[in-house]
Amino acid sequence: MIVCPSCGANLKFDPKSQKMLCDFCGSSFDPKEFDVKEDVEEQVVQEDNPETPDFDTIDVTIYTCPQCGGELMSVDENTAAAFCSFCGASTILSTRLAKGKKPEYIIPFAKTKEDCKKAYLGVVKKALFLPKEYRSDGCIDSFRGIYMPYWTYNVKQKGQTKLRGETSHRRGDYIITDIYTLAGKIDAEYDGLSFDASASFDDSMSEALAPYDIKQMVPFEASYMSGYYADLADVDADTYKYQAEKYAFNASLKRIKNETREFKKYTITTSKEAPKASKMADSAVPTSADNGHSAMFPVWFLSYRNGDRVAYAAVNGQTGKVVADLPIDVKKYLLSSGIFALVIFAILNMFLVLTPITALVMSSILTLIVFVINYFQRVDIRMTVTGEGDKGKEFLKENGKGKKKKAEKVEEAETGVFETVTTLLGLGSVAIAVLLVVFFQPVSDIPYYVMCIVEAVFFVLSFKHTLGNYNIMATRRLPQFDRKGGDDRA
Repeated sequence: MIVCPSCGANLKFDPKSQKMLCDFCGSSFDPKEFDVKEDVEEQVVQEDNPETPDFDTIDVTIYTCPQCGGELMSVDENTAAAFCSFCGASTILSTRLAKGKKPEYIIPFAKTKEDCKKAYLGVVKKALFLPKEYRSDGCIDSFRGIYMPYWTYNVKQKGQTKLRGETSHRRGDYIITDIYTLAGKIDAEYDGLSFDASASFDDSMSEALAPYDIKQMVPFEASYMSGYYADLADVDADTYKYQAEKYAFNASLKRIKNETREFKKYTITTSKEAPKASKMADSAVPTSADNGHSAMFPVWFLSYRNGDRVAYAAVNGQTGKVVADLPIDVKKYLLSSGIFALVIFAILNMFLVLTPITALVMSSILTLIVFVINYFQRVDIRMTVTGEGDKGKEFLKENGKGKKKKAEKVEEAETGVFETVTTLLGLGSVAIAVLLVVFFQPVSDIPYYVMCIVEAVFFVLSFKHTLGNYNIMATRRLPQFDRKGGDDRA
């Protein structure tokens, strides 16, 4: 706890004034006045302690959720946490004191909680079919200020650049291509390329919150964390080093192609993809990143639990940019869609007359479209649940810290067997409709209308599955962490 020098109450960092404020006496102070390192040094001098103090650690309180195992840390040891930001459980989190390793840098909160709530409401008011619970005052007031751990990299590109260039011209019936080696020197730097260092913070969400203004990053002071929480870093710096180099490589290559006057007349045929990590420094655009610097970036974070699913919303604590899981109210959506469909049908019926064959063909096409949508939804669900493509989760799996899930079982558990049966029967009805139209071609209209009704039933069922799959994609499984006692990179 950081104590007010005037009255002894707890000081908290205020994003609006960028000062440490005391709610009790109203005093304000510069956060840099509470330098932990200087306090420790002064204490060592006074006590004449021969031991060298560890200036790279700070005293923190670790909050652990008894239901999911998620952990947050805080410098306010007297703060009580009554709900979990990861799984949304309303429970008193267990606490313990620990030593946390100080990050090198921090971007202080610039947006207040009121700014955050206003930005979130600006997004959800456009979501017409969002369940009303997500707009409730109780839900919105649950936003919590959390510093998320990041790794930042400085990338340098210096040396000889060699690219392949081509020009083509026609001579008679021939097209002649001239190939050149385009050589030059590059001297470029990319500072502050950042990637989240928490496996619990989904990469897609952290990327959507970007960018942060790295110019506002300052050396870490514990005072900036007063009144807020921080997630624990559990991903090594090496995890994103190649990603930083790849970004710099592609960015410089694009600029060389588009902005270098001497190269504009050539078609540069070097692959757009960066080479493998081991060959990055020796590539056509020599690229090398440092080993990464630990930092804390501000995020206003909200979790809403609904049964065995949880929805997240995050607001960039520096810029106010909002990223949110927005599920839909299925009943409200089906009712609105049904009314809209009836209105469209009535209008079209005034001007068009559908033959039985045309009606059956159109119903078959619509049913197939829904099946295709469901297929790609299931692919996305499988990738999301298994953590495929998420560098943080892949790091934990590779190091034996994450739970491996079989994609097939996960997909079946998430989407249900009933959807699979509905899809197979629906495809069978479409096949029968094709045989009816192409081969049998009965004179009576009754078989066509019967198949239209059958396909309509499967269409409605599959459309309902589509909405259910959307809600699965718009929410997340309740997290279960294997953390045991924090991490020395926090």
